[in-house]
Amino acid sequence: MSPFRQPQEWGAVSGTLVHEKVKVRVYDDFLFEDVIGGNVEGAQMLDYGPGPAVLASRLQAAGAEVDTFDTDPRMQHICAEKLGTNHVLESIEAIRENSYDIVTCNLVLCINKKEEVHRICRTIRNAMRRSGNVYIGFCNPLLYNIAETQLDLRQPTGDSYRKHHTIRKKKIEVPREEYNLYDLHRPISWYTQSFRKAGLEPIATRFTEENEVKGNRVRDFVIFELEAS
Repeated sequence: MSPFRQPQEWGAVSGTLVHEKVKVRVYDDFLFEDVIGGNVEGAQMLDYGPGPAVLASRLQAAGAEVDTFDTDPRMQHICAEKLGTNHVLESIEAIRENSYDIVTCNLVLCINKKEEVHRICRTIRNAMRRSGNVYIGFCNPLLYNIAETQLDLRQPTGDSYRKHHTIRKKKIEVPREEYNLYDLHRPISWYTQSFRKAGLEPIATRFTEENEVKGNRVRDFVIFELEAS
């Protein structure tokens, strides 16, 4: 097995993911407080790719009705323990169409192949209500040539920003050898085109707070706010 995680292997490091404090501060707090606005009480929500339900638990505690969908059975089990089994969707077919006020998809698209990205976007579009909002975020593609961020040690390839390529990374916060991973780098314009192809129109593009890391100005993540087109 490659030491770099495939999407279906994330359950193997679920115990590590729940201890990521920097990621929660940099990404989750920004998404919940600054992007969504903190008020989700009564909202019907879908968290697509929730991992060990760190954000989903926070949304539920804030009063949202949160369903989750993850392809990894171990992640499904963790979500069921935290949220209740009735909030865990075990298959794509179980995701209800035209049912959610808010859909979140965090750090998922950048680890999936192009065809899967298109399928995920279509699924999300079908799941949201016409008046709903979608928030999709992942590692900032503009950092393709940066060797270190707040969260990762990275191995830039020397490829250009426009070229699709794989960047290998290792988490700084949890220095475990098995917790290596990759990003499938694509320019931001490719994602916006993919969103539009799926019927999702970007209405805002937000980058997380800027910090200086080894002399570089770094914004670790980008989050797109989208609506039905």
